[in-house]
Amino acid sequence: MNESLKGKEWLLSIDYIGPSINWALRELEIGGLSKYDIIETLNVCRTIGGHIVWPRGSNLVYKINQTRGGGNSVYDRIDWTLYLVQFCYKYDFDITKIREIVIQTYQKETFYRISKLISAICESKSWFNELGSFNGFCDQFILKGSFVDENYEVKWFAKMFPMFPEDYKQFSLNNVNAVKQRNLNILLAKYGHIIDELFCDGEETYLLKDLKHKFENEGIVDENDFNDALEECLLQGWIIDCGNGIYTR
Repeated sequence: MNESLKGKEWLLSIDYIGPSINWALRELEIGGLSKYDIIETLNVCRTIGGHIVWPRGSNLVYKINQTRGGGNSVYDRIDWTLYLVQFCYKYDFDITKIREIVIQTYQKETFYRISKLISAICESKSWFNELGSFNGFCDQFILKGSFVDENYEVKWFAKMFPMFPEDYKQFSLNNVNAVKQRNLNILLAKYGHIIDELFCDGEETYLLKDLKHKFENEGIVDENDFNDALEECLLQGWIIDCGNGIYTR
């Protein structure tokens, strides 16, 4: 966690950042997606990597998770949302300046479509500033390598315009791949250092009870949590099961 957030209270809401089921169903009707495509997308994107939190304080007129949805906004697109967060960071959440630049850069129709989302982001300036910068925001939510690249530039899952993706199937697939990568990155952030400490030379072997003890020291005390962590580490190839309750890297 970012050190600046520790000891402070924020009212937040969890937001699903994958492709909107409403727009996916519309694509189903016209043949752009199959039922299998939608089920597969939801199976992946409803995992932890497909969610993020935004401020939702009662003092906010506009809220990010509400203003980025619907046909009068960015169709729930996370790439557009992150781009506008980055844009607002760049201009210090000065909504007057941002409005002027957006109108000069894009058509007025675009500005009207994104104006409420911009307002929502700027209203949450104090929360975003706690994270220091757009890079800090991405680091906090482990977005690097999935939703933004190594240089913290937003990955576009479809063309900026038209805002509603012309190929919604490919747009969904791009989201799915990003969520999968973010899930992996979250796991690495959570368990990677444990594996590195245990197998620092790469040739160590451990009994199951020793592995469990190390994970318990890291706060993973529930039996199911440990089993889930071990299963994922095995699945990703970070740990090798040698049999007879012995594990190596």
